[in-house]
Formats: sequence, structure tokens, C-alpha cells
Amino acid sequence: MSDGMDAAVVVVGDEILSGHVRDANTHFIASRLAALGHRLRRATVVPDQPEDIGGAIARELADGRGIVFVCGGLGPTHDDRTMEAAASALGRELVSNKDLADRIATIADHVRRQNFAGDPLGVATLQKMALAPEGAEAL
Repeated sequence: MSDGMDAAVVVVGDEILSGHVRDANTHFIASRLAALGHRLRRATVVPDQPEDIGGAIARELADGRGIVFVCGGLGPTHDDRTMEAAASALGRELVSNKDLADRIATIADHVRRQNFAGDPLGVATLQKMALAPEGAEAL
């Protein structure tokens, strides 16, 4: 197992910290990492505050984590600021990511076809959700 990488999970969300929503991501990621021979060294839950999100990401990178998974805070609402915080922590620009934009457009088309609550995903929402730190890879 010494060949594997050390990893961390940063879970973002006031709803997790308040107990309104359960974190299912950490268990899933930990089991997949173990199956691949990597080690989850730390899991942290932070509020929807850019300084907390960015601080947690920077701390994991400073501690030598080769992989940092960040879950949450990626939606269309004003408090979803994970991408902005990640870009700042990495010293990167926040840019439109074509892969994300294409994936989000596919989901939006599905939502529109199913007529879920009318058409809740406007152009500005889609553009916001397609922003990512320059060079980032969405999983």
C-alpha cells in the first residue's frame, strides 16, 4: 500500500454541520480510495464560507495530500462558493470549464424535458455552475 497516494476529503455545507443533511460522500470516497490502494488521511466538514473552504483545501495541500476531493457548495445558489474558494486557494483564475458546461447543459436539457418545476435553470445559473479553477478536472 506504500505506492498509493494520501488523500483528503473536504465536505462543504452548513446543512451538513447543522445535521439537516447527512454526508454520504466521505464513506463512498474512502471505500473507493482503499480499493485503489490509496489512503484517506483526513475528512473535514466546513461551512459555506469561502475562507473556510479555501483554508481547508490549502491545509490539505500543505500537509502533502496528493488528492483532495471537495464535495458540496457547487450548486446555483448564492452560498455555493466552493469553486471561487478553490481557485483562490490554488492561486488560479476562475474560468469557464467547457467539460462542465457541456455536462450541465445535458442535465438542464433533461430537467426541461421532464418539466421538473418548469425551467429553473437559466443561462446565468448554468454559466455560474460551469466555472472552475483554471486547469481543474471535474470528476
